[in-house]
Amino acid sequence: MTIEEYKNRLIRVRNTINEFHLAAAEQVAVSSLSLVKSRIQTQGLEGETYSTFYARSKEFKRQGKSKSRVDLTLSGRMMKEIQVTEVRIVNGIIKVKAGVRSETKKFKENQKRYGNFLSLNAEEKLILGNSFRKIYEREFGASV
Repeated sequence: MTIEEYKNRLIRVRNTINEFHLAAAEQVAVSSLSLVKSRIQTQGLEGETYSTFYARSKEFKRQGKSKSRVDLTLSGRMMKEIQVTEVRIVNGIIKVKAGVRSETKKFKENQKRYGNFLSLNAEEKLILGNSFRKIYEREFGASV
């Protein structure tokens, strides 16, 4: 094998690994969003409460919502609309952006009010790390 052939083979291997990482990162991104949305809807945002004005609305009362458990699901439209919009790998770290198509005003207001409410907690990070490791081991037969 010539040096040129060896170089081309290494480039193909690198490209295969990069393509795998991106595909796996996209799977992890979608899974992470599902975990976070589920946590918010079942447990609410820790330490947050709805405003008195919001809690007085007819829909809020009709649904029997608790003022002390912010789950961002009064209509459910915004949570249904949240989706992964970008996945990148930067220095080995998966960077994910999420957004909405039509509920942008509500999404931005909630971000301003509650910060990055789509952030993973420690338990979710562990679950996703294990998931990524299993995908990698299955694909390459090597441990991470």
